[in-house]
Amino acid sequence: MTASLGADCRGIAAVEFAMTSSISLMLLLGTIEIGRMMSAQHALNLGVDRAVRYAVVHGSNSSSPVTPGSPTPVSNTFTATATPLLGSAVSTCHVTVTYASNSNAPGSQVTVSVTYAWKPIAPITHLPSMTLSASSVGTIQN
Repeated sequence: MTASLGADCRGIAAVEFAMTSSISLMLLLGTIEIGRMMSAQHALNLGVDRAVRYAVVHGSNSSSPVTPGSPTPVSNTFTATATPLLGSAVSTCHVTVTYASNSNAPGSQVTVSVTYAWKPIAPITHLPSMTLSASSVGTIQN
């Protein structure tokens, strides 16, 4: 006995799975990539905030002042803060520390800025690479 072609339902689930799984996978990977990007931006924001705080409390009257000519401790504070979230990618961040009037005296302002070239790891999502940045300004207290 022969079954009619319209009554044969074998394989329908496999076809439906093939049609929906690729879209679901792209949505899942896209969500993960957006989460990675937001985590990287959070790391940059947190890092510059802590770096500015370090510069604010290590002014010219501090027992261990950071001078405008050698802001390495401020940059190192950013790196130590952002490393747990960015991992080894923190080495690709470009950190700029700027003292207003080239002074670390109380009342002067310090600005810490950072840029980071974020790249997606799942090319199937077609998300572009982009430059993330963060900046923070503080007034030196000590």
